[in-house]
Amino acid sequence: MSSNDPKQPKFTLTLSGDVEVIAAFEPAYVRLGRVARGEKKTQTVKVVARDPGKFKITQIKPSNPGRVSAKLVEGKGGPTLEVTVTAGDKPGRLSESVMATTNLDNPKTLRLTVSGTVSNDLWTDPPRVFFSDFKEKQAQIVDVRVSSLSKKAFKLKGVKDPAGFVTGKVEQVNGQWVAHLTLATKPDKTSGKVQVRTNRKDQPVIEVPYTLGRGSGARTRSGIRSRVKRIPQPVKMRRPPPGKTQRK
Repeated sequence: MSSNDPKQPKFTLTLSGDVEVIAAFEPAYVRLGRVARGEKKTQTVKVVARDPGKFKITQIKPSNPGRVSAKLVEGKGGPTLEVTVTAGDKPGRLSESVMATTNLDNPKTLRLTVSGTVSNDLWTDPPRVFFSDFKEKQAQIVDVRVSSLSKKAFKLKGVKDPAGFVTGKVEQVNGQWVAHLTLATKPDKTSGKVQVRTNRKDQPVIEVPYTLGRGSGARTRSGIRSRVKRIPQPVKMRRPPPGKTQRK
């Protein structure tokens, strides 16, 4: 009987089991989230081994010693790795790692990856705004929420686009400041920056980059309300076909 015969019974083979870890960092990936510029953050991860009595870390090497330091700490529950990361002075992505050499043939090295975002105190969500192609009868409005990393009080004062394509207004919604950005006119370029003004002397302006182009609006970040207001169009009534004249 052919294997393609629909009448032939089909069987599914499922394999299951446990993968034994000889040695590893637990977890092997640490996400720090947002870290203020120049701030230090310390995280501790477990060092696990199948045979702790025969396992030893012989060397620790951070990817960037100026930004990352790491040391082994012995405790009642076994050794842990204490990692301290110092954020840089410029906002942006943070990505570092720590390599540990072991006394084993396999694994010879263990790797811990550390990631995060170096941030100003006031930050926006989303960090970048996307608008699709401009349509006169279809207003595109994207809401940008502004928060303080240190929870320090602030107020938003207004919105300005130096290029004049995007307009906006600010308000507090359920205790959180929000800037409503609208693509108001047809742009002659595909990107720009909106300036959101605040009452903070240390951060008087927050710049929000925006991008324009077909289909861009669909890439607005999940969880951020992007509203499109459609202007109703008048309904065109079709005339019924003239009735046929009956002959007598």
